[in-house]
Amino acid sequence: MTASLGKRIGWLNTEGLLRLWLLVLAPLSYLFFVYNLVLDYRAGGHSWKQGDWLINGQNGPVRRSFAGDVILPMSDALAMDPVLLVIVVQVVVVALVYVLSLRLALSAGGAAPLILALSPAFFMAFWVTDPLGSARKEMLAFAALLLFAQGVIRPSLVWTALGCALFLVAAAAHEALLLFLPVFWGVLCLAPGTPGARGKVVLLSLTSTAALLLFLSAMGSSRVEDFMTVCAPLLERGVAEHMCQGAIRWLEYDAVHGFDFVYSRTTPELMFWFLLAYAASVAPFAYVAYLTDARRLCAALIILPFLLFLPLFAVSTDHGRWISFHVFAAFLLFAVAIRLGRVRLVRRLNAFLLTGLFVAAQLIAPMHVRDVYFGGPVARVWEEARALLP
Repeated sequence: MTASLGKRIGWLNTEGLLRLWLLVLAPLSYLFFVYNLVLDYRAGGHSWKQGDWLINGQNGPVRRSFAGDVILPMSDALAMDPVLLVIVVQVVVVALVYVLSLRLALSAGGAAPLILALSPAFFMAFWVTDPLGSARKEMLAFAALLLFAQGVIRPSLVWTALGCALFLVAAAAHEALLLFLPVFWGVLCLAPGTPGARGKVVLLSLTSTAALLLFLSAMGSSRVEDFMTVCAPLLERGVAEHMCQGAIRWLEYDAVHGFDFVYSRTTPELMFWFLLAYAASVAPFAYVAYLTDARRLCAALIILPFLLFLPLFAVSTDHGRWISFHVFAAFLLFAVAIRLGRVRLVRRLNAFLLTGLFVAAQLIAPMHVRDVYFGGPVARVWEEARALLP
């Protein structure tokens, strides 16, 4: 009777349990994300999580200032705390990322996209494991890619255009997000001959040109001599001074300083744990590739995103975030390929191996600054819950 009921409701088989895990993880992860934003607001904001969004060019051209140049006038017009306005934007954009990711994973069909979500670097888990790695501008690129992917799958030029427009916002907000541009082309290459493909190629070509121009413009003002010129407009609006000690202060440094900083803090022990966490993060993708009838394509969908974000590892110690970039891009490409029938599972799932992947994700997970956290998102939530108890 239990087996019959399990078959009827679809939760007591392997795929059903994977689906259940994702449907539990997603809302809890989002609520945890919002909870941490509330803590940020009560502390007057976080110098990286909100500070990065408040970089502005009110006193002269500054790279990464687009978000701040939009938010500050809006906060003035609304008579609203700039930090609170940033948090509202973050809550809305991340909600879009969660909804579209769930839609993509569940609509692709089968267990493969659900297995990929077991990765400890998948954003739903990663942002819980280390909240300091969340609420950053990459959420704009994530949302843009998800919108674009919906436009390719449906197919719909409107969704595609929305994704392209949001990506230009992302590229203007942070020049490093240009590295996501080839992922858009990868999505398009997975859907040759679909209705409206020619129009999407033209649209993405125009978007690529505009994004490259934005990148060149950012490189023209790559360094700030005194971070207080960026901080001053915030202080005038009552923003706490500590907000200038993170992303804003880092504007004084260039890529050479970043490289030296990474090199000076590289040790064999750190590299060991970093590589172990990376292996745990990509293991679900390797397993899905093994299960499919398109191993070469799957290998390309794993390796090419890694190569895209490889330069970031040399200039910043935010290695966990760079792993999450890789994992998100690979997840999106896999899900689109599966949804379009380019990749199919031809081998049976192994419950023992899946359990191992889940346990590995809980045992060791990447932190945003080249470190590991033992316990993954489950342990992090438990730790936070215990701290709230009397």
